[in-house]
Amino acid sequence: MFEEMSRYPKVSIIIVNTNELHHLKKCLPSIFKQNYSNYEVFIIDNASTDGSIEFIESEFPKVAIIKNDHNLGYAGANNIGLNTQMENISQF
Repeated sequence: MFEEMSRYPKVSIIIVNTNELHHLKKCLPSIFKQNYSNYEVFIIDNASTDGSIEFIESEFPKVAIIKNDHNLGYAGANNIGLNTQMENISQF
């Protein structure tokens, strides 16, 4: 298994979202169509009100969603995603 992991390292995809449902409808299907299998997807949502969260939860249940109570901006939300990903790494 270690050999397989070193050949195909795990990739974390972090997407910051703020009321961009129309983009998520194109972005997420394309991610899940690709043939690389060792990846995880995080959506960091900046308090969207356009149905983004409901769409992700119903159509892409494998996506980890972090819901911010207010808009932290791109950098703030991205930092939360990076910190979450780093916490996952430190568990190994």
